Amino acid sequence: MPKFYGLKKGEIIKNELVIKRLLSNNNKLFVYPLLVKWEIEFSQSSHTHIQSAFIVSKKRFSKATTRNLIKRRLKESYRKNKNIFQNVNFDLHLKILFIYVSNNVENFQTIDQAVQQLMQKILLSILDEKSS
Repeated sequence: MPKFYGLKKGEIIKNELVIKRLLSNNNKLFVYPLLVKWEIEFSQSSHTHIQSAFIVSKKRFSKATTRNLIKRRLKESYRKNKNIFQNVNFDLHLKILFIYVSNNVENFQTIDQAVQQLMQKILLSILDEKSS
């Protein structure tokens, strides 16, 4: 049975070196309860390619079930809002790292609002970078 919802295999960053490079990157934004770091490359390819990763600290949430709950909420919110980048008129490769920084488990609405705001801010910074 095919999977209709969720993120495709190519949309998730699994490479440890890419994640370390994103963590050392200076492009970052914060909207409670999330910190986002991203890397962008403008390309000559025929389409926009966006990859993402989600980090929840083991120090803040010792139980794996809690970390997985937060990551599921992050992934679902990202999946719902990733179409924001479909309207760009140029080709880009974008890697986004979502880092959950709160000490509390937030509800889905709070996480969803933060993801929407962050993705809109990233889009604005991409447009500014492209125009300059």
